[in-house]
Amino acid sequence: MLAALRRLLADSLPARDAPADEATSLPMTMAVLLVEIACIDHDFDPAEADHIAAMLAQRFDLEPRQAAAMVAEARRLRDQSISFHPFVKRLNEALSRSERFELLKLLWSVAWADGRIDRYEEHQIRKLAEWLHLPHVDFVRARHEVAQAQPAQ
Repeated sequence: MLAALRRLLADSLPARDAPADEATSLPMTMAVLLVEIACIDHDFDPAEADHIAAMLAQRFDLEPRQAAAMVAEARRLRDQSISFHPFVKRLNEALSRSERFELLKLLWSVAWADGRIDRYEEHQIRKLAEWLHLPHVDFVRARHEVAQAQPAQ
């Protein structure tokens, strides 16, 4: 099933984005960073995993099972990674500034998925925003936009 998902995702990207290793496809690269935010507080909450799967399903037109498999594979890749720089480099090469800002909002959305922002989540998002070459004002604006969309608790 994972092989079929990898083929589907690799085939859906333009040729210039087709990596030699399907595990580093653009959707998977984004998934790894989303999973990183969910795991950074040492509590991969099921609500966060479900939220990531739902976002991936919507963004990449995946079936729920495919999105869940993608989250599992992203977690495996995240756990095996020494550095996130190759993932961020791939995103910087493939995404426009506005697309990187939208990714930043997705990262904040994952952090909010369990109803609170952990200090480790905020710190990692700050680092990722810098690595994605987004100014601090975008970091703050993305957080504010996502926080405003959260239901009152």
